[in-house]
Amino acid sequence: MWLEDPLPALRETLAYARATIPHYQGPGYAHELHALTDLQRLPFIRPEAYAAAPERFAVPGELPDFITFSSSTTGAIGRPRWHLQRELDTWGEAVRTLLPAREDAGVTLVIHPYDQGGPQRPASERRVLYAPFLIPWHYELILRLLRDGWRTAAGLLRIDHIDGFSPALRIFTTWLGQQGVDPGSLGVTGLTGYGSIQPHAWRRRLTRGWGASYQDIYGLSEVKHSEALSCPICGAYHLLRPIVPEVVDPASGAAISSGFGVLVLSELRPFTELQVLLRYWTDDIVEIAAPCMISDLGFHFRGRRGDSLELARPDGPPIWIGSLQVAEIVAELPDVAQVLYPWAAFAHDVGAPRFALRRDAAIIRVTLELRYCAELFPARAAEVRADLRALLLQSLTGLAALVEAGLYDLSIETCEPGALTGAAKV
Repeated sequence: MWLEDPLPALRETLAYARATIPHYQGPGYAHELHALTDLQRLPFIRPEAYAAAPERFAVPGELPDFITFSSSTTGAIGRPRWHLQRELDTWGEAVRTLLPAREDAGVTLVIHPYDQGGPQRPASERRVLYAPFLIPWHYELILRLLRDGWRTAAGLLRIDHIDGFSPALRIFTTWLGQQGVDPGSLGVTGLTGYGSIQPHAWRRRLTRGWGASYQDIYGLSEVKHSEALSCPICGAYHLLRPIVPEVVDPASGAAISSGFGVLVLSELRPFTELQVLLRYWTDDIVEIAAPCMISDLGFHFRGRRGDSLELARPDGPPIWIGSLQVAEIVAELPDVAQVLYPWAAFAHDVGAPRFALRRDAAIIRVTLELRYCAELFPARAAEVRADLRALLLQSLTGLAALVEAGLYDLSIETCEPGALTGAAKV
């Protein structure tokens, strides 16, 4: 259904929202959608407006069956989402129609983020298990399920896929090693990660250690069906679910077809009914990818706008230095300190890199927190700074040209363990 022309579903969704939700009865939503480009005439919904009053975007008087929250990388609860079971059941039926399950299919184990509320699950779902992940008992339970399978009235089912928030995959893999368990012996053929950075070094370790494929997902917990899959052909993210994406200029809000912009998402009925988000401003900076045979729109997620830097150019639109893209580069440097998870103190080298990204006038500053005091190893620290500078100039679109033209300077700085303030959250 979501692979067809989205215009009819957009029209139905807008008509439903205007008829049932007071927010959409304002003058900004009086326009009719004769073409997809008419969507640009509707106003944006800003995250702060939604977080402050989620009931404004809901059908009055109808209570949710359950609520989830978005907080995995921000560290603060602020974007709740209300759900109806019938919405999930409609989605589950659409998936079964388009992708019928094979009789010999295995079970997916979902390591559900403990800070986002209960899992979302269609009533008819039969081959997905959900497991928490916080205390050692949970780790032992997951290991037992992987080793022994899941006993059901239909017989013993084996788990062949793990779907988990990215730190959980790293922490559980580390724990298995400490228990002397080879992940590759557990029969898992696919891993899916999401929610925060998955450093390239860990992607390599996961695929080697588990002997499994790894799939990265971009998505927002507060926007239904916003999961974008990383493409095996072009490496960019594609949104293939029932949602309408746009990329717009961060300043003007006008639609763009190349370069850097903010991702804007619109949900579709009947997969969302209690609350409806049309033209939700994600505040995420993306870089539009080259055309791909899988989808007309592909993008690379570069980071949250508030944590990223905008650099003006004299000969074109601004470029952006995204916090996530910088983090992925910094994470390749073993000298950089990492975030520690108090609830998994036994696990080492599993956290995001500790760095700060800021701009002072024309100076772009990247500060690294090292695992050691730079004064004790000055030659090594200087080498790290030089390596990162070269990697950033090589990898960040348009940055080298701006630096070579003398419009900006790139400064790499280091500090000792525990000294960094204002570290980027990725």
